[in-house]
Amino acid sequence: MPIPEKNVDKRSGLPDTVNMEAGIRQLCAFIPYFARVDPDLACQWKGGERREDGIVIMPYPVYSEAFMQFVSAFYKSNLEERDYLDKLDQMVPDWKTADMSRVIENADFELVRVVLTKAIRVERFCDGAWHDSIRSGLFLNILRRLEVLTQ
Repeated sequence: MPIPEKNVDKRSGLPDTVNMEAGIRQLCAFIPYFARVDPDLACQWKGGERREDGIVIMPYPVYSEAFMQFVSAFYKSNLEERDYLDKLDQMVPDWKTADMSRVIENADFELVRVVLTKAIRVERFCDGAWHDSIRSGLFLNILRRLEVLTQ
């Protein structure tokens, strides 16, 4: 399936499908990582202790270097969908309660982009969301579907 010509090269104004294709290859290279990673090694929780002065340090996730390379590859891939929440509302009206791994099973390229963007962006609003997505296999399922769609 050809990649939609959605992103535009900032210099030339032409569709940036070359960079998107390279980005997809880089992301799909993480499939073996997600297939074998222990979620509790990909994310370790720090904090959660009370200091001598009584202040409690809230727990927070610390992600492995390998996982952070995946996040970096996503942001370099040209796959980010800026209007991901609006598109999720349109494409998957019950997305807030839906099992996104099931949604991905038959998703088209655009929906995969939207779900991947949401899965990456959500950590900003909810500490540990990436950990849940690693544990549930969502990232693995997204990448496998992306690979199928772009072969």
